[in-house]
Amino acid sequence: MVDNMEQSVETATSTANTTQEVFAQIVQMVDSTTDEVRSIATAAEEQSVTSEEINRSIAEIHRITQTTHGNVEEVKLAVDKVKQLAEELRRIRSGLME
Repeated sequence: MVDNMEQSVETATSTANTTQEVFAQIVQMVDSTTDEVRSIATAAEEQSVTSEEINRSIAEIHRITQTTHGNVEEVKLAVDKVKQLAEELRRIRSGLME
């Protein structure tokens, strides 16, 4: 009976030791997973900041494009006006030379 009890104690002790080792491994895995999740969260935050910067840049490019388009229209009107004035000047010159 004492031998059975002694063997039961040894088995329980062995089981407890094995359980402790398994729990230690689980804790390591949880710590590792926590670190990975933290890294993913950091990367997601950085990606979000980068996306916001890209959106601001696109908006600025759009604004510059609109301004440039307006300037091109103004230049076109000015060129057309100079062309008209040149034509008018040519007609006046032709009239004076006659």
